[in-house]
Amino acid sequence: MRYSLLFIFCRFRNALLVCLLIMLGFSQAVVAASDAIRFAAIGDYGAAGPDEQAVAELIATWGVDFIITLGDNNYEDGAAETMDDNVGQYYQEYIGGYTGEHGSGSVTNRFFPSLGNHDWRTKDPADPSSVLPQVHLDYFPLLPGNGRYYRFTQGAVEFFAIDSDVNEPDGNTFDSVQGEWLKAALADSTADWKIVYMHHSPYSSENSSSLNGSQ
Repeated sequence: MRYSLLFIFCRFRNALLVCLLIMLGFSQAVVAASDAIRFAAIGDYGAAGPDEQAVAELIATWGVDFIITLGDNNYEDGAAETMDDNVGQYYQEYIGGYTGEHGSGSVTNRFFPSLGNHDWRTKDPADPSSVLPQVHLDYFPLLPGNGRYYRFTQGAVEFFAIDSDVNEPDGNTFDSVQGEWLKAALADSTADWKIVYMHHSPYSSENSSSLNGSQ
């Protein structure tokens, strides 16, 4: 039995390139398995316009089973007013429980986003004391777990979406509530392949932000 742990991070400048590399590199590694899967990974993508349209059209030609995201799904401030145009306009056919204006959505959820810092900018507009990114959580009602960090399995692969943002109430460090959850989840997973994905890079050569890990 083969075991692999692959970490996928965001902070890329070209979402088109991210999709292509993840798609080709990973699908080829798994193709020998009896239950091969095909998926796309996109990050820092949530700004409606021709660039996002081009990425969505490319993904459509691949015939992917589902999509994962690496955060910053809804620019600029994670607002409810921009969510459907930034996300649903291009990806509604993958979103389970979809209630937007751009289509009928998916019978089963096939869209698994992780949170980015822009998605945290709008918490619950009706509750100033809220500590959750409620706009994001309401828009994706069929996400597993608490919707902020969670796990799900597709074929021989188990995915672990985690929230790397400093606003996460369960913490984002190794020994936080979320960190302990991830360690336990990885330990009890029996999947051949394990993929952990998030928004902020723990290791990066980028120096534009102190949140991007070791330089």
